Amino acid sequence: MTANQTYERFIIKINGNATTEQLSCDKGRFANIYNNQQNRMIEYILEKRFEDDIRYLQKILVDDKKLISSSVHLNHVDFKLPKDFFDHSNLYCLVSKGKCQKQKISCFEIKDDDRNNILDNEMINPSFKYREAPYHFSSDKIKIYTADEFTIDSAILSYYRYPQQIKLINPENPESDFLSDPEFDDKLVNRIVDACVSEFFLNGTNEKFQAEKLNSVQKP
Repeated sequence: MTANQTYERFIIKINGNATTEQLSCDKGRFANIYNNQQNRMIEYILEKRFEDDIRYLQKILVDDKKLISSSVHLNHVDFKLPKDFFDHSNLYCLVSKGKCQKQKISCFEIKDDDRNNILDNEMINPSFKYREAPYHFSSDKIKIYTADEFTIDSAILSYYRYPQQIKLINPENPESDFLSDPEFDDKLVNRIVDACVSEFFLNGTNEKFQAEKLNSVQKP
């Protein structure tokens, strides 16, 4: 579905749900509403993790991205997050110990509040033997904790990137033509449009609509 088709569907729906004369919403405002609701929809789907829904997000899943190390510390290595990072999916590392080079180990996420307890616990601290290492997010980086017995060669991240945003050719002109289109399946785009309609009426600024809504409430 193109951005124009999405916009037209939105206009039809807001007028189908309205109790007033024809309502309008310029393309610039629509783009802002759509982009915000699109991000919220993705957050909701990732939070709930319903299998049927999460398939809609396969277009924004970046698989096995090798991260760039930004700094090495006493007990952890920092890796920069990709600029288009939205949410993470999976992480593993390649590590070396002695003659064992670039061995794959699993990584598990921890809270920074629990860091010291985990690092001091021999059962769950970084281990080459058990092929695991804890990590957490901080300052747009992933901090992966290591141990004296091995070094981290690289970190491989699978993540959900930010979706393509609807933009105008001329951002200064709210009625400019669209520059980009939605990238999701029409089924998901329709759900996002429905959310946009709700948002439009929830935070509507159309004075006539608000006045008639108030009048309808006050009528005996």
